[in-house]
Amino acid sequence: MVRQYAIPDEPKDENGKVLKVEGPKRWIIRKARRKILLRGTMRYCSLNVHKRNEQGRGDDIISLIYMLLEMRFPLPWASATREERLIALKEAFPTDPNLNKCEGMRDILQYLHNLKFSERPDYKFIYNFNGSYKEKKMEIF
Repeated sequence: MVRQYAIPDEPKDENGKVLKVEGPKRWIIRKARRKILLRGTMRYCSLNVHKRNEQGRGDDIISLIYMLLEMRFPLPWASATREERLIALKEAFPTDPNLNKCEGMRDILQYLHNLKFSERPDYKFIYNFNGSYKEKKMEIF
C-alpha cells in the first residue's frame, strides 16, 4: 500500500463516502462529537473543554488569551487542583478585578465564549480591537 504524505485525503462524510468538491477547495466542518475527553492543560483550557463540549476555534483563542494574561498577573485558578473549583473560578473570571488591568480583554473573552463550535471567530474584529487600544495608547498586556 502506498501512502501519500503531506497530501490531504479527499473529504469524506461520516459514512466514509467521498464528498465531491468542485472549484476551489473549501473546508468542511465536521459535526460536533457527543462524547469528548479532556484535552489540554486544565489551567489554560476553555470552559467548553472542562464541560466536555466540543472544542472550537474560539476555544483555542481563549487558551491563548489565558496564557497571555498570566504573563501580566496570576490567574485566579492558578493554585486550584480540583476541576470543579477551576470551573467555578473561570466562570467568575469576567468579574475579576485583575481583568480591568487589560482593557478590552473582557469584551474579547465574552465574544469568544458566545461562539458555537462550528462558528469561525471574527479574527479581524479581535485584531482591530487590539489595534484600537494601541492607538489610544492603552495597555492590553
